[in-house]
Order: sequence, then structure tokens, then C-alpha cells
Amino acid sequence: MVPHDHFYEVYSESEILDIVATLDVRREVPRAYNYFDDGAHYWDKYAHELEAQDTPNIMNRTRSLLDANQGYIDTLIKPFHRVNVIDIGVGNALPVRSFLGNLLSSGKLGRYLALDISPGMLEIAEQNIKSWFDDKINFEGHKIDITHERFGNFLANEYLNNQSESTINLILFLGGTLGNLRAPADTLAVIANSMGRADMLLMSQKLDSTRTRHYFDFNTSPNNPSLAPIHRFVFDMLNIDESLYRVEMGFHPEHHARYIRVHLIVSLQIEFRLADGIRLISLEKGDSILLWYFWQQTLPEVSDQLIKGGFYPIHLSQSPDKEYLLSIARLDSSLTF
Repeated sequence: MVPHDHFYEVYSESEILDIVATLDVRREVPRAYNYFDDGAHYWDKYAHELEAQDTPNIMNRTRSLLDANQGYIDTLIKPFHRVNVIDIGVGNALPVRSFLGNLLSSGKLGRYLALDISPGMLEIAEQNIKSWFDDKINFEGHKIDITHERFGNFLANEYLNNQSESTINLILFLGGTLGNLRAPADTLAVIANSMGRADMLLMSQKLDSTRTRHYFDFNTSPNNPSLAPIHRFVFDMLNIDESLYRVEMGFHPEHHARYIRVHLIVSLQIEFRLADGIRLISLEKGDSILLWYFWQQTLPEVSDQLIKGGFYPIHLSQSPDKEYLLSIARLDSSLTF
């Protein structure tokens, strides 16, 4: 079995090596690569569907929590004349539309930096920003993997000019993205090491509850699950037909995480064409391959994680159903020597 030719057009050599290594060693497909190429459009469509729903979800609750806390955020940024927004994992930028509009109308919005691993997502976000705000916001898109790449270099000039004391950077990490990462603590460290002393991190997450442990809002039924396009994009690119596996969704009590994985019903051998030769990956019948997971955390656990990551939470706001959280945190200056 060989991947589709388009696979080699979509992903770089280093990204292919990452996919190969993760599949071989961990029996896992790195989720971020599902948002490349057509996968970005799958996510854009899905995000718009979530945003339009009346039932609570991470998209519409992130937006409502930002709206509900706008007054408090305005108080926090009042001492500053200029506010830069760094949007990590920007997606299609939908959750921040009204947030950016408020900053723009106040006259405080400086730079808007969109960070994402997917070029396709950056393109969609840029199109949306231009559609919503014409030329009033200058979109700065950067392809970056936040799990290990710092972004402080994009802000270097902000700390060197004479207006640095009157400028604040708001780091947005929305949509519960942190809960999807293999090593959330490491990513928080990358973010912390990219921030300035006065900067603030705004992060939204879906909290742990009996309901959310078993709830999957991907237009599939846990009783008869199938993979949504946003989860099978890489699998499709690898030429693995859905007839070759069965899908399982569930909650893992030991790891305290929801998951989606597939179980192969046949043995497979995938041949990857790399610059230095051919790499074969053998997958056995019955092997489980992890495609998606989300670490379930309570509000105290989120706060504790931020503290351990070098942050000081200054505000924690829950949705009325207590299933969604917006946290606002600064770097913990007491940790300096």
C-alpha cells in the first residue's frame, strides 16, 4: 500500500517523517496534520456549523465567554495604549471576530498575529479577517508548531522600541486546543518563554464532567461511529480505506481522556517514499491507531496546570452549565530569582 501522490505535495519531508515516526512508534496519527489542504476546509465548515448551533459547544461557548468577560478584559488593558493579539492555532479565526472588533473600535488594536501549523488554515483565517474588517486589520500569518516553536521573535521589535511600556500582547489559545496535545505542560512552557512580563494568556477549554466524558460532537453516534472528515484526512491520504478498520470512541479512565481510535481488521504495510529511500511501516490486524484525544480536566486542575507552567491565573470564568472555561493568566513574576 502506498499513500496518494497528493500526500507528498501536501506535506514537507519533515512533516512526513513526523507522521511516519509517530505511526510506527506510537501507533498514532498526529492530529494537527488533519488540518492541511482540504482538511482545513473540513474544519472551516465544521466550525461554522458549531458556531451556529444553539446547543453548547466549544465554539459558541468560547465566543460567549469572551463577550461576557469583555468588560473585565477592558479593565486589564486600560493602562495600555496599544494591544497586540497573538492568536495561537487560529483555525478560521471565527471565535475572535467580535473580540477583534471591540479592540478595533476602541482604537487600541495594534498587530494581529495568527499562528498555525496549517498553511490552509492560515489562508482561510486571512480571507475571513479581510472579509470582516476590510483593510482595517493587517493580518500577519505565521506557520508554526506551538508544541516546540517559540513566537517571541515575531514580537522582538515591540520590546525594543520606545512604546514597549505602553504596549501589551494578548496571547489567545482558544478552542480547547491544549487538551488535544500530547504534552500540554511542554506547550505551556513554550508559550511562557515567548511572552513578555506584562503579557496575558487567554485560554478557553472544555471542562471535565460526567456528560463531557462521553460526549462527542462530531456528527457521529458512539453506538455506530464513523470517522468525521476532520479525523480521517491523513488516513485517507495514506490510502487506508474505511473498510479496513472499525472505529471506537470512548473515555479512558486511567488516562482521564476521551479518545477516537481505529482497530485494523486486516494487516497493512505502507510504503513511504522519502528523500533517502523507502520506509516501510507494518501494521498488524487488531492494531489500534489513535486519531484523536482530549485530556479531561476540572477547573482546579486547569488552574494547577497553569501555575505549574509558570503562570499566575488572575481570572477564571465558567459558562452557566460549568462545562466551559475561559482563563486569563500572566507570567508568575515570583518565580524569578
